[in-house]
Amino acid sequence: MRLSSASVLQIRDFGRLEVHVAKGGVSIGRVVFGNLHLGSDAAVQTNVSLILNTGSHDGGAATFLGDWLSGTRQTVSLAAGGSSNAFINGFELAFDGLPGGVLGSAFATKEQSIVGHVDSTGAECSLMTDRECMRGSGVTARGFAEHGVTVTDISLDVNLQQDLIYNVLMKGPAVGSLYSAWCNKGSMLTQLTSAAGMWSHLDPSRAKDASVSLPGISADQPSLTSFFLAAQPQSGQTDGSQCFSGLFKHLSPYDCCFNTLLPAAACFFKAKQSNFIPANVRGNITFIVDGVRVRVPIEQDEFPITFAEDMAGVQSAPVSFACDAFTFDYGANAQSLAFL
Repeated sequence: MRLSSASVLQIRDFGRLEVHVAKGGVSIGRVVFGNLHLGSDAAVQTNVSLILNTGSHDGGAATFLGDWLSGTRQTVSLAAGGSSNAFINGFELAFDGLPGGVLGSAFATKEQSIVGHVDSTGAECSLMTDRECMRGSGVTARGFAEHGVTVTDISLDVNLQQDLIYNVLMKGPAVGSLYSAWCNKGSMLTQLTSAAGMWSHLDPSRAKDASVSLPGISADQPSLTSFFLAAQPQSGQTDGSQCFSGLFKHLSPYDCCFNTLLPAAACFFKAKQSNFIPANVRGNITFIVDGVRVRVPIEQDEFPITFAEDMAGVQSAPVSFACDAFTFDYGANAQSLAFL
């Protein structure tokens, strides 16, 4: 962080100084300088603390925190609030965002993203499993505080960094059944959410737990936590139909495009000699610190999704297809490609 101003000041020692801060004209809290030494060409301070006003209703502090957690560099205005320190008015304080953002990456496997697990027991889903079946992706998040933080109410829209348009022909769960679909939902990929059952595949006793604990960090010990999030369509991503019917209607409430989109993306980028899907993410997350709940917006331009080899070609219920089941259209002339 740095202090900057167009004015010329003599070097002065100010000791402890408490300064109100605002972003875009909205108060977000205050900065406390344990010992401020200010010069005409430099500013040196020690023991600097930013105290956010999380109880305000204007959302300024939550927006600031969300931008910081997203890795965004921000500048706030200082206002001393007293005549004796009026010189500080008009100065700016710059904050670098959390390096890389709070969200690291996602990872997709056939077991988690296609087969799924029963949310109440953690057992692997099968053709006879009812609608309790939960499918999704693993996600990593970085710790950012010296003490532990609880994360809950996660809702993240994950989008590709380019549109994906394709035809698919796949074998269905019934013997001899074939399903075909033409899919064009632009760059929308999925919505990942925290939900009861997200831990049951690892520990059935946590079947009702829908939160994540990010441990505290130290200067020499970065913290990275992995957890599962359930997948569902974004608003407007499906047409309301169900891919499977009859005896297998319970396998998925979503259309064929949503059921094949993640494997389609894996096949598309595998053909480009890549083992990850370039994506971005935006949404909202609630953080709980010492009993205080703060819901913040998150937006990261880089959110890569690593996929296991078994995602590029699926031979298990409820669907079965190889990468050559997809024909991709792209470009101004909608040139058709088939990966064989």
